[in-house]
Amino acid sequence: MARWFGRTALTVGIAISMAGLVACSNGGKGAEPSAGSIASAGASGTAAAEAHDPFGKYEQPLEVSVGKFLNLTDKTLPAGDTPTNNQFTRYLEDKLNVKIKAAWQAGGDAYSQKVSVAIASGDLPDAMVVYSYSDLRKLVEANLLQDMTDTINDYASPLIKDIYTAGNDAALKAATFNGRVMAIPASQGLADSMYMMWIRQDWLDQLGLQPPRTVDELENVIGQFIKTNPDKAQNPIGLPAGNLYGMTNSFPTLNPLFAVYHSYPNNWVRDSEGKAASGLIQPETKEALGKMREMYAAGLIDKEFALRKDPFEPIINGSTGVFFGPWWMGFTPLNEAMNKNPQAKWKAYLLPLDKDGQFNTHVQSPANMFYVVRKGIEHPEAIMKMVNVQTQNELGLDPDAHMDLKVDWVNEPLRAPIAYPDSIEKDSEKVHEALDGKLPVDKLTSVQKRVYDNYLKTKDNPTADIGGWSEAFSYVEGAGQLLRSFNKVPSLYYGETETMTTKGATLGKLQQETINKIIMGAAPLDSFDQFVKDWKRLGGDQITAEVNEAIK
Repeated sequence: MARWFGRTALTVGIAISMAGLVACSNGGKGAEPSAGSIASAGASGTAAAEAHDPFGKYEQPLEVSVGKFLNLTDKTLPAGDTPTNNQFTRYLEDKLNVKIKAAWQAGGDAYSQKVSVAIASGDLPDAMVVYSYSDLRKLVEANLLQDMTDTINDYASPLIKDIYTAGNDAALKAATFNGRVMAIPASQGLADSMYMMWIRQDWLDQLGLQPPRTVDELENVIGQFIKTNPDKAQNPIGLPAGNLYGMTNSFPTLNPLFAVYHSYPNNWVRDSEGKAASGLIQPETKEALGKMREMYAAGLIDKEFALRKDPFEPIINGSTGVFFGPWWMGFTPLNEAMNKNPQAKWKAYLLPLDKDGQFNTHVQSPANMFYVVRKGIEHPEAIMKMVNVQTQNELGLDPDAHMDLKVDWVNEPLRAPIAYPDSIEKDSEKVHEALDGKLPVDKLTSVQKRVYDNYLKTKDNPTADIGGWSEAFSYVEGAGQLLRSFNKVPSLYYGETETMTTKGATLGKLQQETINKIIMGAAPLDSFDQFVKDWKRLGGDQITAEVNEAIK
């Protein structure tokens, strides 16, 4: 599972002002005739007979069975509450009269295994979330899913429809097969995939250095950091690299170094003939690897990057003063770093720049998580209503919700956030406007107000409330950088083709071994050319053909 599924503050940070949209609905106060269990063939009433009310409350309790994802490290539930009986499930029951029953519960890799078993056996709960396009495609091909096209058209709330529209319906397209929408797609903000430079500003000031705008300047700064070792760490290192070029929430990463050379290894890009081609095998990637190879040889990239079990450790203990990661680094690892050294001054920058003075970054798919509904259930609209209610609550738009925001949102009945593509940036912008006196504080949403208050409370003393500081620092410092102008490069294709499924593991192993060897000097730079040939031969050419067919 991706790291952020259990991160409370990230998932609550998607609230923006949509009061007008909420006013378009009845806010869950209406009622509609229906009864029984969603799994029961004998339940009275039908969805077709109902008024299409996105928040309509059932007159009789309606039981929904779910496959429940667990955050195995979550300790936020108060005594007496459980993952299936808590403020979120009670809120849902109050709003819709829908009772949640867990068909099964699992966390981590065990959840993926449960999903795989469900697909193989054909025994699905009423609803669950799949966290990969591959699983969605398998479910569709096995004919196990309810067609949700009409349900979404009829029952998606104005808020959710507006979110989909804001993303040019990319989320709906991701869930569409043969012209039918086969799942309720999550819609995520793009900010998590935009990696930036995080650097010790106090070290720069101490050494009389400026933030490094170019790769050459970055090399000099890292060299000075290692030489002077300002925090007197036992083993100062260069750039940490837990993941070289992951698409989203993969850090510390080297993505911004690739992007300086216009290399986007995870993207599908246009080749010289205008066709889709893997960014991984382009000449720009070889050029970027050549520079990384030089930096590694000079000790400017962590010598242990391929073996280091905990890439956060050098950041936390002061062994490095610069790394690349997304906007939310205040949550982790900088919360631990500040606890260890409250005097440290971390700053975020959209650096380094390319030869034209521009900062470049790839952006992730707006949809890679999906609410799937078992084929044949009597009330598929109940799942859509659940998503409507959860999304309104997550965005802080229900004044009657009264949620304890310390409780991890992963404890919702089903968890796959639906957010505007620029949700994080919008929240950051509003908080900045309030801090600058340009926006009245009473115009902030509940989430924005909390960030605002925490920033004022902790900006001079982070450890007074490290949790509050983590959120405020991330939104003000990290997300604040995303309000600047820079070059966002989407992929031509985000889905998964048949050959990706069958050959992906082989190709992934090949690329990891080859790229690591090139950077570490264990293979010559020109071995990249043979890698490209091998990649194509072992399935890459077929994948490329499938991608080009898919985007016609």
